[in-house]
Amino acid sequence: MAGRPYFLGIDLGTGSVRVALFDGGGTLVGVASRDIATQITAPAMAEQSPADWMEGIVGATRDCVSGSGVSPENVVALSVAATSSTVVFAGGDRMLRLAILWMDTRAEAEAREISAFGHQVLGICGGTDSPEWMVPKALWVKRHEAPVYNTATRIGEALDWINYNLTGQWVGSLNTAICKWNYSPGAGFSTEFLRLFDLEDVIGKWPSKFLPIGSVIGFLKEDAANRIGLTDKTLVVQGGVDAYLGMLGSGVVTEGDVALILGTSSVFLAPLSHDKPMEGVWGPYPGILPHGFLVAEGGQISSGAVLKWWNDQFFPGSDQSELLRETAAIPPGARGLLALDFFQGNRTPYKDPLACGMISGLTLSHTKADVFKALMESTALGARLVLSRLCGREKTNRLIVSGGGTRSREWVQVHADVLQAQLTLPEYAEYGTMLGAAMSAATGYGLHKSLVDAVAGMHRIKGMTYPNSDNKDCYDRLYQIYMNAYVRNVEIMHSLRSR
Repeated sequence: MAGRPYFLGIDLGTGSVRVALFDGGGTLVGVASRDIATQITAPAMAEQSPADWMEGIVGATRDCVSGSGVSPENVVALSVAATSSTVVFAGGDRMLRLAILWMDTRAEAEAREISAFGHQVLGICGGTDSPEWMVPKALWVKRHEAPVYNTATRIGEALDWINYNLTGQWVGSLNTAICKWNYSPGAGFSTEFLRLFDLEDVIGKWPSKFLPIGSVIGFLKEDAANRIGLTDKTLVVQGGVDAYLGMLGSGVVTEGDVALILGTSSVFLAPLSHDKPMEGVWGPYPGILPHGFLVAEGGQISSGAVLKWWNDQFFPGSDQSELLRETAAIPPGARGLLALDFFQGNRTPYKDPLACGMISGLTLSHTKADVFKALMESTALGARLVLSRLCGREKTNRLIVSGGGTRSREWVQVHADVLQAQLTLPEYAEYGTMLGAAMSAATGYGLHKSLVDAVAGMHRIKGMTYPNSDNKDCYDRLYQIYMNAYVRNVEIMHSLRSR
């Protein structure tokens, strides 16, 4: 191999596959993307085609590497980050149905049933399973699509399927299993727990081997290497949940820092040294990253998705730039409007899959920009609610924001104003998840001794977004209204969703 090594980070998000190439010092040298379609056929159902994932990876990787000017021989390792709880069902190499996307909450009844048993394995996820997660979704398919379940020889995550297509190795991510599969570090899966609802046979369909982020899976298969334009000397290194790779890419490896990954959904991750249960929050998870610290997680199922929904439904074919410019002239509070961001349910802190979105205060004087401003504010108000539970009385040193949502300065500024917090932005804020995946790849390759070392060597801060203190009183009042709106309308939400 001639020349220095480069590391490829692949981010399978909800709306696109994004691929970025970095050198060992964390400098971005190439980036490309491909859109992915989502099929939403009912309020609780969202699915994607795994074939689209691979086509997107092929196209984006080829564009990224060719555009960078780097020789494929110098792309020495890659790692994949993916949406978690996006579940696939395959018979051998053949997909049996569309993948059930992470935001799909059709397994709400199964999640309630599983949670009602109160088994000890639920302890690290706040005592309840989410309908987004692996076990409720697998149980739903077993009950409602028995031929698919019975035929399936491989049930896993989108990440597992991609790595299988790249290497031929059917392995799972320890990061994902601990987060979303009821996997207990040191003990593994509990057959006693799964037997409570007749699902113990799923263990034979899941991967038998689970690797932590930064561990080598193997080399690219020859046919896969040819397809994506790399060589069969390229290492494939285990990745994990997109948000957790985004946390690494944000440089959050110290207690007191909090990562906010702003995208289709928003995820909040906080390294902790204690394992005290936290109401309404997932974790703190032990063993989630090979660093020794625990991580507490909170999130919003819908954030950027809410803004995209408004644009796609009412202004198809246009981008949001014009609306964003118009919102700049609208005062805080959107001229008397309030929205709730629970368009696909609430993750933190209510864990309510039947919660739904609302827009209140509408009059004939309101404009499309007023509504868009209210929707923007709703996502930031939801972020404030999550952080109130995630951080509580814990001291927060830095709130570091990354993800595709950072492309919108207006949206970031609304978050800073509603949170009344300084937001730290990394150099590659928009590409944080891909940088985290590249850090994993560089660690597996051996350039860095650990993920912490990779963060130290590849991460840099770019700047800050400061809150406008003039908006504090308005947003403090609006936040109280936002909190009351869920409590006062939850019965209406549930009644509408159950019709």
